Amino acid sequence: MKLDELRAQANPAETLGVEADTPVLVGCGLLPDELPQTDGMGTLAFSAPSLADLEQLRKTEALAGRVWPLFTVRPGADTITVGRRPKNDVVIPDFPISAFHCFFQPYPGGMAIIDCGSKNGTSINGRKLVTGRPAWVSHRDMVTMGRFAFRYFPSLAAALADDNAVGSFIDLAKLAAA
Repeated sequence: MKLDELRAQANPAETLGVEADTPVLVGCGLLPDELPQTDGMGTLAFSAPSLADLEQLRKTEALAGRVWPLFTVRPGADTITVGRRPKNDVVIPDFPISAFHCFFQPYPGGMAIIDCGSKNGTSINGRKLVTGRPAWVSHRDMVTMGRFAFRYFPSLAAALADDNAVGSFIDLAKLAAA
């Protein structure tokens, strides 16, 4: 379900079937293959979109703003797996996300993310993770899996309260360039 749709609900947490303090990822969009160039005056210069570009925009529209609660569905598990296969706790289909891309590890003081050796990598705020090495993720961090960007929130309530939770492609392009 999308963030705007959840905001319209009387009880968004109940609608998602989670507690208000459940951590979430909010889809932001696809990072471009190549970052847009400026014309020297600070204006972004885009070329005419190809059919592949239009397909990516369609997919981005479908996932941008969507909320993925971070909780495990596997009995006794203490990690939250993310990938495109249905056996994951969080399933993100149709993108360059590996079958078992990464996992989140809750700790009393916060949350860590660990890349599982994914083909297209995992990044936090533009810094690529080393496979198997945990990295802390914090409020509003941009988590990129493959070319798809998400914003991390430590709770559904925090995401619902953030008016700019999704961000923009310009923000994503600046982040990727950093």
